[in-house]
Amino acid sequence: MARVPQVIVVDPDRESAGEVQKMLNMLGLSVIASTGYGVEAFTLAFQLKPDIVLMRIEEPLVRPVQTLGRLTDGLPDLPVIVYSTEANIRLMRQSMVSGASDYLQEPLSKDELESSIMRVLERKEREAMRRRGELEDPVPQGTIITIFGAKGGIGKTTIASNLAVALATEAHQTVALVDMDTRFGDVAITMDIPVERSIADLARNLDSVDRNTLRDYLVRHESGVYILPAPTRPSDWRNLHAQHIRDVVDVLAQTHDFVILDTPGTFNEIVAAAI
Repeated sequence: MARVPQVIVVDPDRESAGEVQKMLNMLGLSVIASTGYGVEAFTLAFQLKPDIVLMRIEEPLVRPVQTLGRLTDGLPDLPVIVYSTEANIRLMRQSMVSGASDYLQEPLSKDELESSIMRVLERKEREAMRRRGELEDPVPQGTIITIFGAKGGIGKTTIASNLAVALATEAHQTVALVDMDTRFGDVAITMDIPVERSIADLARNLDSVDRNTLRDYLVRHESGVYILPAPTRPSDWRNLHAQHIRDVVDVLAQTHDFVILDTPGTFNEIVAAAI
């Protein structure tokens, strides 16, 4: 049976603290203590070791902010969710700078409170798992979308191009469109751009390419899409292998929110690497 998360409520207003405790009990959480500001709040948190603290912040701010800072400084692994009737940016910022994990505005709703607590506890658990070596370090990588069809002439390039433009213009994402069609490679024609360098050039020089020089191999379309064209000479594909494609896609995915791959109408090792 899963362990019930334990909570300490820090709120000098007894009526307010009582309402929060009722809501927490309705959510199936265990309130192990309720206290006001100051050293007692830190002492209880230190001794009882709750999973999370819910803390009310109101004017005057000196005592609550001091208490919040002592909790987050002395118990850095203990998440503190702040709630307040105030919605001003200054107080929100001061709370977050002092170490709050989230800031909720009163009146609290059960759904909002539950969502905040679960989100904060999940983040805490992921951090603990990463410290224990149970999770791999995150690798920054955008979303890779491969457009593939079993034959040519079915509109793959049109779909890939329109999708790339929509993501760049409507969703305001950074997008790389890669022409991997080994037979026709007409993304450059569809998007009406010049071809000075291609995926073959990038793959050949990948060891010397960094974030700054990567742009030299891409053509920026007026929509904001960055395009990596196919070679103008079909023979250039002969020197490209599956690992080249994987390496190119990895580099692009580390520098763009989306990487759209337009593939040929036949299954080969290039397509296998893209998928």
